[in-house]
Amino acid sequence: MFKKQLFKWLVCAAALCTVPAFAEVTNPEVDCSDEVLRRFFPKDITLEVLKKHNVPQDKWEGITNDLQATDGQIIKALEERVKPMMEKFKNSPEAAQNSDDPALNEQKAEMVQFFRDTITNAFAGVLNKYGITDQKEIQAMLDEIQELKFKRFEECGQLSPQAPG
Repeated sequence: MFKKQLFKWLVCAAALCTVPAFAEVTNPEVDCSDEVLRRFFPKDITLEVLKKHNVPQDKWEGITNDLQATDGQIIKALEERVKPMMEKFKNSPEAAQNSDDPALNEQKAEMVQFFRDTITNAFAGVLNKYGITDQKEIQAMLDEIQELKFKRFEECGQLSPQAPG
């Protein structure tokens, strides 16, 4: 349960969103299984982006398999980093919602940055292994994967966007 809460919190924090109390699937043709939603790099989305960026097709399977294998490592790194913060709020859940607390907001910002850095490093590491080293191209692909994943969450009724500000 902790991993699922951690994942949703980080996705929401990184994407400026809220989790609705009663979510409904808005597009029944989209795969909304927990297995797909929990992936940092869902295979179908990753393949779409690799194709769009003209990554040679003979590298697709290796890249997607290697990215799928990074999920556990990413979650472990994130858990270790947020565990002290989550423990702090375990006994006081209302404190986690207090957006007026500068220390809490700073911790949240640090976690979002750590999340982004962790995802970026994992993605870049796999692509580098397959000879893709242009950092701008890597970042563009990662941004597209995250955008498509966010859209998937919306289509599955897991998130509702919130305007920044």
